[in-house]
Amino acid sequence: MGKVAHTAPMDMAQALNIAIQDYRKTKDGLDFSELFLVSRSEREFELRNSEHHVAYFSLQQLPGCCGVLVSYYSEINNDYRDKGYGKALANIRARAARLLKYGMMLATVVSTNIAEIKLLQQLGWLERNEFRNPKTGNIIKVFTLNI
Repeated sequence: MGKVAHTAPMDMAQALNIAIQDYRKTKDGLDFSELFLVSRSEREFELRNSEHHVAYFSLQQLPGCCGVLVSYYSEINNDYRDKGYGKALANIRARAARLLKYGMMLATVVSTNIAEIKLLQQLGWLERNEFRNPKTGNIIKVFTLNI
C-alpha cells in the first residue's frame, strides 16, 4: 500500500488498513499476510481470511467530542483466541486512532470478560469506572487509553 499524503483526508477503513500494513512489519509471530479488512459499515469492521472471519469490531467517534474514539463490540473467532490476535487488533485499532488524530480511546467491557479486561490492562488501558447496565443487569467496566 502506498503512502498517504498528510493533507489527504483519511477515513477509518483507510487508517485501519495502514495500521494493519504497519503491523505486518512487526516480528511477533502472527501471520497477517492472508488477512484482509472488510468494512461492514462506516463503523463496523471484520478481519477475515478467504474462508471465514477472524474478528469483528466497531469503532465510532464519541458523539459531541471529536477527540475520543469508542471501541466496542470486539470479538475474536474461537479458532483465533489465545494466539495473540486480540492483542494485535487492539494495537491496530490504537494505531488507526493515532493516524486519525484522536487523543483518547474508550472501551466498555462486561465484567465477566476476564480475558479482555486483562488484555486491556496489559496494553495500558486504565479502568475508570463501572456500573450496572439497567437494561441487561450486567456490570460494565469503563476503560480509557490516552493515545
